[in-house]
Amino acid sequence: MSSDMDGSSANKSTPLEAIGFENVTNIIELKDKLNEIIGAGKNYENDISSCLKTLLKGSEQDIVLLCVHAIAELAKCDIKRQTYAQKEYVEPLLNIVSEDISAESAEVVKQCCRALGNLCCDCDAARNIILDNNGPAILLKLLTQTLGDNKFAEIRLLTSKTLLNFAIGGKQFSESIVKEGIIDVQHKILLRESLKEVMNDEEVTTALLILSVINDNTPELQFEPHINKIVLDVLRDTDSMAVSELCLEHLLTQAEHDI
Repeated sequence: MSSDMDGSSANKSTPLEAIGFENVTNIIELKDKLNEIIGAGKNYENDISSCLKTLLKGSEQDIVLLCVHAIAELAKCDIKRQTYAQKEYVEPLLNIVSEDISAESAEVVKQCCRALGNLCCDCDAARNIILDNNGPAILLKLLTQTLGDNKFAEIRLLTSKTLLNFAIGGKQFSESIVKEGIIDVQHKILLRESLKEVMNDEEVTTALLILSVINDNTPELQFEPHINKIVLDVLRDTDSMAVSELCLEHLLTQAEHDI
């Protein structure tokens, strides 16, 4: 989106008709249209991929945020996911999350994580683009930045879920995040939760699922003792049956190394 578009009319050199929004004549209408797409989500019928590709390159941050949010919603659809699993969409998302997070950027980073996570769902095309563009390191950096600040708790969880969807793709994907330090970061998350009076079951479950995927993809991997110990501590403290089952699965898998 051209940065010199005002609230009343589109710049004639970059008409909105050229990017497929024939009935949109100003930035207010453009925002309304993008919000309409977000509301419809995966059920939105028209192909507006070329429009979003153009708008993602703009400098109008409100529009970029809405575009990212729209991609996150559209990528919930299996068919539409394939359309957006291209470098023209994935690379801008990674560029946004590669910057140091702040209160001002939190919402767009959150929507980028949602978009990347949804694109990675059963989609090796998106996973490979992330892998080829230093995505594992970028996402681990973001996850690490969120560890010490609870105002980014939602982004922390979404980043972990994105890495989980990425790793599910197979050994090459899970090994890439192991190389970047995912196990130690998830250990820190589990340790923090184990010290709480009431654990956040969603964060704990996501962390344990990441360890489970690593176990599955690299069955010969033996985790360091402190990793298995924190899983045991969580097992002792949790009231959740689902968390208990994940803990036991991990510990039984690791116990096989000692036989």
